[in-house]
Amino acid sequence: MRKPFISPLSAIAVASAATYFSALPMAAAEPSFTANAAITSNYVFRGQTQSDSGIAAQGGIDFTHETEFYAGAWASSVNGTGTNTGSGFEIDAYGGWAHNWDDFGVDIGYIIYEYTDSNFSAGRQEFYVGFDWGPASLTYYNGSDDNTSASDYNYVDVGLDIELVDDVLLSFHYGRFSPDTGSSSNDFKVQASKNILDFDVSLAVTYEDGTSINSYNATTSKDTELFVTVKKTFDL
Repeated sequence: MRKPFISPLSAIAVASAATYFSALPMAAAEPSFTANAAITSNYVFRGQTQSDSGIAAQGGIDFTHETEFYAGAWASSVNGTGTNTGSGFEIDAYGGWAHNWDDFGVDIGYIIYEYTDSNFSAGRQEFYVGFDWGPASLTYYNGSDDNTSASDYNYVDVGLDIELVDDVLLSFHYGRFSPDTGSSSNDFKVQASKNILDFDVSLAVTYEDGTSINSYNATTSKDTELFVTVKKTFDL
C-alpha cells in the first residue's frame, strides 16, 4: 500500500516509510510540485511488513493546485514473506481534495495500488475521507481488493501527534482492518521523528494482531516490527 500513509491532514506529520504513504500534500496558496525519496530498514504498512522485514527504497511525486485539489504517485520495492512469494515494486496513484478551517481539516480522496508482481498482490483501490482537529486525526477507508482470496474491506485510522522538545514529533496510531468476510485485525504504531540536516528521520515500532489470511494473500501472525526511515523532500 502507499506508505507510509500518515494522515494528510496533520500539518506536522512526517512519513515513516511504511507508512503508509510520503504524507499526502496539504492545500497550498499556489500550484506546487514536490518529490520525495526515502530508504527504510523495513517497509511496514498497517502493521504488516511489505519487504520481508528488509530494506526498501521508496519515492514519489506530488502536485497541489491552488483549488486545494492534489494528485500524486508513489512507489516502493516490496518482497513477500511467509506464503507470499512475490516481489518487485508497488506503484500507487492518488488524488483528492483537502481543506483547513483554522484547527479543523477535511481530506477526501482515492488511491489505486498496483504491483509489478501479481504473486505479491493483484492490487486494490480505496476511497478515503479524513478529519483532523489540532493534533488528532481520524481517517476512514473503504477498499475494493483485486485478490481473489481476499474481500472488500474497511479500515479506520486514528492518530495523535505530540510535539516534544528539540522539534521531536511523537506520533501514535491505531488502525482496525475489517474485511467483509474473514477475521478483523488491529495494528498499533508509536513513532518518533525529527528533521536532521533537511532529512526527515523516524524510528517506529508497530504491533499487529492478525492471525489469518490477510489482504496481501499471505498468512499473518501476531507480529512486532521495529524500523528506521530516512526521507528527503525536494521542491520542483
